[in-house]
Amino acid sequence: MKKLVLLLSLVLIAGAALPQEVESHKPMGRWCYNILTKRIEGPEKDKRRMKKGVRIISRKHISSNQAYKLTLLFNEDEYRLGFVKGLYPSITDKSNAIIMLDGFEKFSYQTILWEYIQAENRKFGVEETDITSYQEFLEMRDRKRDRQYDEDDDKDLIIEEEEVEENAISEHTEEETTSETTETELEENQIEANTNSTIFPDAAAYTGKNKGCDNYLSEKPFLAFANTVAQFDNDKEKAIICMEYTEKYCFTTSQVMKLGVIIENEASRYVFFKTAQDKVYDKDNFRYVKQLLTNERFIEELD
Repeated sequence: MKKLVLLLSLVLIAGAALPQEVESHKPMGRWCYNILTKRIEGPEKDKRRMKKGVRIISRKHISSNQAYKLTLLFNEDEYRLGFVKGLYPSITDKSNAIIMLDGFEKFSYQTILWEYIQAENRKFGVEETDITSYQEFLEMRDRKRDRQYDEDDDKDLIIEEEEVEENAISEHTEEETTSETTETELEENQIEANTNSTIFPDAAAYTGKNKGCDNYLSEKPFLAFANTVAQFDNDKEKAIICMEYTEKYCFTTSQVMKLGVIIENEASRYVFFKTAQDKVYDKDNFRYVKQLLTNERFIEELD
């Protein structure tokens, strides 16, 4: 009898020590998230905001990006950290939780949170974060924050873009030079270009011999990059970042088009298309980008 009890105890202990499989959940929708944000914004003091937020979210499911935006409601890192720790079990994509470090002002609190995330993810059996991808995200974040660019590297690009804008304005004095693109949804790591007739060519089915490179950027890192680009306010900055990445990576025509939707100004979009043309994987499909241009001069120069 004693041996049986001992055996059962060992089985229970071993089961508890193994990483538990986490049930998959979808984060709350935009409507629910907006209501949640308003409720958490209510309290004036961070301490009350922290307690109220943790209490509400403990019964819901939330994405890392949604949690990051909520951390920006706090004024002090101390309560921001307590808020993140309290809601962490409710995060649906814990492998992306590293994005929440960006909401903290002090490096010491970022370090504490990062160690906490690593420890918690091991308990939940979550795979480790790709630090290389995160480092690239930090570089783009710092560039957005500083809004400083090397004048020598970007001088020719800025001059070319300004000339394109001036020509577009002179040719269309009574028309706007910016195309009316629909709002691009990037939440939950998906880009939805809301156009009825636009065709996005499938590079996986591409059999043409005319290729710009051997391999193109896979979908997961591309979506992470596109999400970051969409956070920039200025279309010139968006175009510059996209052009820099076409020097480092190879994109498909469809990916270039999706980035083009994020760049609302048509002149900036055209300059990006022109720069990316040589590095596109499926070159024979590049004609499809002309669907996102209305200026006849831009379309003709891409032919």
